[in-house]
Parts: sequence; structure tokens; C-alpha cells
Amino acid sequence: MTAPRMHADEVDIRLEDVRRALDAQHPRFRDLPLTTLAGGGTINRVFRLGDELVVRVPLIEWGAADAERESRILPRLHGALPVRTPELVALGRPAPGLPWAWTVLDWIPGRSLSAHLGSGAEADAGAGAGAGAASAAEARADERRGRVLGAALGALHTLPVGDVGIPLSTSGGDPVAERDAMIAGLRSPNGLIDVAAAVDRLERDLAHSLTPRVGVAGTTGVAGSPCRPLVWTHADPLPGNVLVGGATTEATISALIDWSGGGLGDPTHDLVAGWWTLGTAGRRAFRAALDPADADWHLARLRAWRKAAAAVGYYAGTSPIFAADARRAIDHLIADAD
Repeated sequence: MTAPRMHADEVDIRLEDVRRALDAQHPRFRDLPLTTLAGGGTINRVFRLGDELVVRVPLIEWGAADAERESRILPRLHGALPVRTPELVALGRPAPGLPWAWTVLDWIPGRSLSAHLGSGAEADAGAGAGAGAASAAEARADERRGRVLGAALGALHTLPVGDVGIPLSTSGGDPVAERDAMIAGLRSPNGLIDVAAAVDRLERDLAHSLTPRVGVAGTTGVAGSPCRPLVWTHADPLPGNVLVGGATTEATISALIDWSGGGLGDPTHDLVAGWWTLGTAGRRAFRAALDPADADWHLARLRAWRKAAAAVGYYAGTSPIFAADARRAIDHLIADAD
């Protein structure tokens, strides 16, 4: 069965091609059953291999370097954070039907936070139109998730960076310079969000006194301040990349997955989780745990807008769960007064 296409130029990654590549390059996995995982990602197709492994295969050129990047990052992260990270088991070479390198990783039990929030739990009692009221239990769980995620990313940001083998993060760009693209993205969903409220709030955020300018060497700095040093980052700690476990009412964060954009970068890219991944209670706990400067928090807010504006319309018809994450982030950004 062919999975729905998310991108016009994506490759049709077929299970039989993955099976042949596995058997040829890693024959020790030959006896393990291979099945396609629904909702595996927006850039990689994901397959379950036996009970303890997964195979990640890029389906679009955007992800051509993902496997090599994760093969350099994941071994350095093993056991270094207070939450689990994937373990690299094998690296695959391009093969017929698989134009780019791919990985075999260990299987981490749990469900994505996207799935948890999409099942009816809502992390924010005041997230704007359509968000609904959060239960007291979910608000407490959201606060715990904020503390755990803050501790995990705080530990990540303080890991040693002296190893020249650590790749640079793929996240970048100046959100201020992309104002027109962000507004166009917000206007594209045609009724999926409150466009007028979203554009108005984005314009006010861009006009804020803390809005950054482009710093030296093309990096983003804040007026009057030097550009920040590079640190270890995940760069995409969105709900789909956060695994939770425990009872439905608890949904405790257990792992951070998909490190294909990670490496050395600007920590404000990780702060977007405050609006994408957490509700009001979680966002406050997350901010308290990391204690970023006000200017960094505001820059992260603009980065959250940039991600949401790009995703909400693009994935509306092809990845409903990711589009829902983007709509939820926009609701949070509209309602958040911090």
C-alpha cells in the first residue's frame, strides 16, 4: 500500500525496496519482519523492523543528509540527557529505490506528543479559538512536561562542543527577513485558522522592541548585543519528535527523537517548543527551567511563528496531524501575552 504523498517531488519509498536493501547490506536483519509505520514523518518514511528496531528512509532531497548527520550526532548523545535518545544500530547506503543514505535505529516505546494532544488532550486552557478547556490533570501534566523538556534541553545546551566532528544544525534564517513569506503562509489555510488574529499578532511581535536584526556573518543577533555562541541543539523539538509514556492523563516525556536537524546551533531554535509543544502551564515551567534572556525568548517566539506559518497550509491536506500541531502553535502564539 502506497502512503499518501506529502511533497510533489518526494520519492515513492516502497517496502520491498527497503527489504532488499536491508537484506543486501545488513543480512543479520534478514529474518526480522518489516512493516510500514503510519505517520512516520514529513521527510522520512519509517518502517518497523522486528520488535526492537526502526528503519528511517528519506523520501525527499531535503532529507538527503539526515542519515549521515544522525550517525555523527546520536552516538555522542547516548546517555547524556535525562530523557532517552535513539541509538544508531546501522547505516545504510543508497540502493535501488532508496536514493539517499538511511538508518536503522532502536525502537523506543511510547507515543508522540502529537498523537496525545490530537486524541483530545489539550495542553492549554486558554489557547484561543477551537482549543477548548484543559482539564486540571492535563494542565498539571503539561507543567511537568515543561519542566522535563526544559531540563533535557538545558542539559543538551551545556554539553561540550569542542569536538570538531559535530555538524552544524540545519536550522537557521532570520525570521524578520521572512515577514512577507510568514504572512502569506498564514493566509494560505483558508479557514483553518483565525487569519486576521494571527496576522495582527505576528505584526505586533515583529514591531516589538526586542525584535532582532541580522548580526555579523549572517547570524541573527539582537540590537546592541553580540551574536550568541553555538551550542548543542535539537533544532526541532516539536510534538511529533517528543515521545511520551505513562497513563493517558500523565503523558510524561520519555524521549526526544529525530535529530536530523540537530548539531551545533542557536539555542533559540529549541525554545520554539514553548509554543509548539507546550501549553500555558508547560511554557511557564519550560521558560523558568531554561531562564533565557527576554530577547532570546522573543526571538524564539518569532521562530515559532516562522515554523507554524510555513507548515499550517503546506501540510493541511497531506499531514493532518502536523497541520494540527501548527494550528495549535498559532493559537498559543495569539493567546500568549508573555
